[in-house]
Amino acid sequence: MLADIGSMIDIEKVANRLDNVIYEPEQFPGAIFKLNKNITTLLYASGKIVILGLRNETTVVETIESVIEKLKQ
Repeated sequence: MLADIGSMIDIEKVANRLDNVIYEPEQFPGAIFKLNKNITTLLYASGKIVILGLRNETTVVETIESVIEKLKQ
């Protein structure tokens, strides 16, 4: 699932402030954020988010809202 939050993401800030984030810019241009044990998100500075591990369509909106809420913190 691909989403666009509509604004840039400061990936370094996200990596420093949130738990469960892996950011190694030398190896990959985005941050890997483990939302829970089943759902992983790839965050890009452009504001694009790739969500992996969703099992059904009903959790898509909930997951996107959850990621955006965590990014606002």
